[in-house]
Amino acid sequence: MGVPERLLSRVLWACDSTRWPDRAAFDAAVRQYHLDIVKSDERWTPDAVAVRAPVVRVGFMCWTDDDQQIEPVLTLKADDGQAFTNLELLHKVCDGIAAYLVEHKCALYDHHFFEGLGLHQGAGEPPLYHVWFGS
Repeated sequence: MGVPERLLSRVLWACDSTRWPDRAAFDAAVRQYHLDIVKSDERWTPDAVAVRAPVVRVGFMCWTDDDQQIEPVLTLKADDGQAFTNLELLHKVCDGIAAYLVEHKCALYDHHFFEGLGLHQGAGEPPLYHVWFGS
């Protein structure tokens, strides 16, 4: 069985350089974001399995302080060594992006509205996803 081509595409969120103190606080913030935007949290299913893979790579686009566009790749490992829940994956993606932005003095600028992850075809193992950001 292969990995899904799209992940977390129904999730509403905005990424930036914020690091959350723990996963529970992040979950509460995502839930509240849904309530604020669509007046319902039914789209946010934190405990559902997002992808059955022990490791995924996630690429995203950002800009350096001299306006150079770069595409870093994060390597994320599932806590249980088998699969990521929606909450675990979104938290690790956003936390990894935030850490990278701070450490490398980069920015997402107005491309920070999370629109899901798309599988990069032919990228090999572990699967490589790209973050889709809107503005």
